[in-house]
Amino acid sequence: MKKSIGFIMVLCLLVVWGCTTDEGNFIENEVKQNITKSTGNVPIPDIVNNQIVIKFNNPLLPSNQKQAIRDTIQARHKFTIQSIEVCDCDPNGPELWTIGITQIGFLGVEELVKNLDSNASEGGVEGDLQFYINISNNPLSGLYSSSMSSKIATNSSTDNVNIAILDTGIDYSYFSGQFLYNTQNTNNGASGISGWDFVNHDKDIQDDHGHGSIVAKVITTELDITNTPYNILAVKAFDKRGKATYFDVVCGMNYISKLTNIHIINMSFGWYGRNQQSILRNLMDDVKNNTLIITSAGNLGLNTDEIENMHFPSGYRLDNTIAIGGYELESEQQNHWGVQDILDRIIIHKSNYGSENINLVAPLDGYNLVFNTQAGNRIETVHPIGTSFSAAYVTAKVAELHDRELSVSDLKNQIMLTTHSLQRIQASIMDGNVLVRNH
Repeated sequence: MKKSIGFIMVLCLLVVWGCTTDEGNFIENEVKQNITKSTGNVPIPDIVNNQIVIKFNNPLLPSNQKQAIRDTIQARHKFTIQSIEVCDCDPNGPELWTIGITQIGFLGVEELVKNLDSNASEGGVEGDLQFYINISNNPLSGLYSSSMSSKIATNSSTDNVNIAILDTGIDYSYFSGQFLYNTQNTNNGASGISGWDFVNHDKDIQDDHGHGSIVAKVITTELDITNTPYNILAVKAFDKRGKATYFDVVCGMNYISKLTNIHIINMSFGWYGRNQQSILRNLMDDVKNNTLIITSAGNLGLNTDEIENMHFPSGYRLDNTIAIGGYELESEQQNHWGVQDILDRIIIHKSNYGSENINLVAPLDGYNLVFNTQAGNRIETVHPIGTSFSAAYVTAKVAELHDRELSVSDLKNQIMLTTHSLQRIQASIMDGNVLVRNH
């Protein structure tokens, strides 16, 4: 599926919400993106200074009323909308406006977003900056030997915990059995599809980078040990370089938010400084009644409680999010060590920290992952390091505790009750919370 550009907002003519692989005759224009560079020691993302991400407060407004709002905003803030993209398969979802910025009196996209944000009801929209998000390079050479359809669960038990991973996709060839979430089992998805690729605009969530597959492997390895039934929904927003636009991340979260039986979302990525991002934050908050979101805290050893080091989405502090940092050990873990031995040797060195923003720490490394085919003719071993995988480990532990009778807040409380409070790190991590992995 292609993204449509222009003022015709029809992408999918479906009775139910979902994605289709039919190709429409949509023309995608190449538009030069002007970039404003960031300065300073903290890697704040560069903004695209001729694009903004927009979401209508009432997405179901008739198209003529939406156009009237666009016209009003253009006239008031001295710019012109050159083209519009909408998220794949959701014509009423967020929009990406590419704008003309040469009109006299235009104050720039940052000022525009501030004005829209300060009075969200003005014009009937909320606006965010457009920028690029990078994840660490954790390559896994692709296998790509299985068909996706053979990995999609044909039946989904009500006992299964459904986990969405918003990342680089999954190389499902490395995973045995039918483990992918089947959107056919919901009233909101299109037949025969599991997840969506917002990079290539199609149904195949194949991972050509590796990060998402490694995150998924941490999660599924832990769940297989405890025989916890699960389905994985991969939503691809990051490309083969580990790079995503803010808009594609928003589209990915918008996609997940339409599925009412996703219990946990893993978001092992983040950025610094760009905190005026209400659209993603609100989409995450929209699922608070059904879904707990696990976010990674970042790996620069920064205090993210400080304004100049703020990290997102881990810093949103929503009721349905848990922000995860990572701990290391002063020496290599020995098989005979118990929990207290581990607690005595915990240090926080590479992980970001913050007693207000980071809910708990989990192991930063020590994950020995074996990727192999069912036939055993291709084997790779990966030892990932980073809070991405700390978050993945916590996602698995939350999934083990999941019970459909538990509310989201109860589930969050349950995982907190499994942590140990380490007094000597309370100045760095909320209540000194540590989730120990002792196997």
